[in-house]
Order: sequence, then C-alpha cells, then structure tokens
Amino acid sequence: MFLKSRIWISVGDRETATGISHSPTGMFQKTSQIASVKHLADRLKTICDEVVFEEFSGGHDKACWAAELPEALAWVIFKV
Repeated sequence: MFLKSRIWISVGDRETATGISHSPTGMFQKTSQIASVKHLADRLKTICDEVVFEEFSGGHDKACWAAELPEALAWVIFKV
C-alpha cells in the first residue's frame, strides 16, 4: 500500500517579528515566522505529493490554530 505524503502548514500574517531570542532556551529567531514557514512550504512542495500552505489573519495564537484545526485534520485524514 502506497501512502501519499500530504502536509498542511500555516502561519499568521502578523508573525513578522525578526531578531527574537526565545526564553528560557535562548533560541534565536533570525527571520520572521511567516518568511520561514513560506520557505518551508516551498521546500516541502519539492518532496511531498501535496502541500497546503495557509496564511491566516492573526498571530502566534491558539485561537487561530483551533479555528483552522478541524479543516486541516479533515484534509489530512479524509482526502483521498
């Protein structure tokens, strides 16, 4: 049985901050989240069967993720 690789990736249009240090790890984020996720989506499109890239209105926010999650899960699980 062959499984197709399908990826749903999304980012908020307000995730534009750059040069951020994240505590407590000190991990440094050089580029914006939106730029990094767009780049990742483009790279994934070269190796995956299907990639959905969604840019939603909002930031790094659980409410935005919760609104999108049912559609994303249905697409990943049930699309044939």
